[in-house]
Amino acid sequence: MKLLLLITLCIMLNSALTSAAKTLPVTSPAVQFSPANWSGDTGRTGSKFRRTWNNGAWCHWRWETDSPAPKARILITNQTQGSAISYFINGRLYDNIPVPANGGIGIDGLDPRGTQDLFVFTRNSEQTDRWSGVNSFVVSGMDVDDSASPATVLAVRPWVMIVGDSITEGILADNGHDSNLSDYSFLVGQGLKSLGYDTCVSACGYSGWIRPGDAGGDVPGYYAVHQGLHDALQSRWDKIDASTSLLDAQGHISAFGGIGQAPAAIIINYLANEALSGASLSDTRASVTDALHALRIAAPKARVIVVVPPGIHDPAIYPNGAQYVSVLIQGIAEYQKLYGQDKHMTVIDLGPNVSRSLASPVYGGQVHPNAAGHAFLASLLLSKIIACLK
Repeated sequence: MKLLLLITLCIMLNSALTSAAKTLPVTSPAVQFSPANWSGDTGRTGSKFRRTWNNGAWCHWRWETDSPAPKARILITNQTQGSAISYFINGRLYDNIPVPANGGIGIDGLDPRGTQDLFVFTRNSEQTDRWSGVNSFVVSGMDVDDSASPATVLAVRPWVMIVGDSITEGILADNGHDSNLSDYSFLVGQGLKSLGYDTCVSACGYSGWIRPGDAGGDVPGYYAVHQGLHDALQSRWDKIDASTSLLDAQGHISAFGGIGQAPAAIIINYLANEALSGASLSDTRASVTDALHALRIAAPKARVIVVVPPGIHDPAIYPNGAQYVSVLIQGIAEYQKLYGQDKHMTVIDLGPNVSRSLASPVYGGQVHPNAAGHAFLASLLLSKIIACLK
């Protein structure tokens, strides 16, 4: 009887120890956030939380455990229903996890003892109220076992910004369901990761060079021009969200708000929504010219890569597509003429045959490719992007 009581007490003690938790804050050396995606409780920084509205944003956590049955919980919330994350824990994928309004999400698949390596991706969210911060993912820390400790500080790497619309965000990418993990931007990002680059996905459905984003139009267009005049307040190229600048103290695009954190490359896949909505051709052209000039000032050494929307050459889906491609090329040519030949700027046009392929049912056959269509695009784009980075 005494032996049974002793065993029971030992079990209870072990349970208490393994369930005891301490919180690694967002300022811990155990975490790295994706560049240019997150704001904090104090501008780009702060000790309380990091916040993003971007699907495809990520945070990477590493910590050491000394428990046979470790536990962890990422303190992530979203006040708007319908948002989800995916995470890789020590290489194991857990997909489509709903994000609660309070509390957090327990992490399954932890290894007994040793280093835990966790990548959390914002997978999908409703296309509404994101710019204001109402509909956003908020990370306030990571609960771990009391005996756990932060791993070695994660090194900041060169990074690439991928800008786009719903096709880049992952709308309908998972064969009719929204998911950034099925999207070409995620797949390209994984390819770049293997080459030593981090990525930032900054994409919003309905948006474009001048078109506002989200269902209610609350996210500004990339570089808004109306009747030939630039509207700085209604442009997002230099902002993370409604209250946070993307620029550092010197006016340069910054990964985390500090000086000297400009991207290695900026990839822009915009124009589809201008073509679908019949947006002003002259304003679109002016936006392209002036946006490229603004980006060159804000990221002097970055490779700027403009992607012609891969499906836009199919007249069945984009009846006016040829007009808008012409305007895009004219805007780029005007930039080169006005501001000197920019040898660090490239246009990627996959051409009419790729558009025809995307129009086939096997790749989706509509504006939004399916998972196979995104994989097809990623394989074509990645090689061209890598060539630009050399």
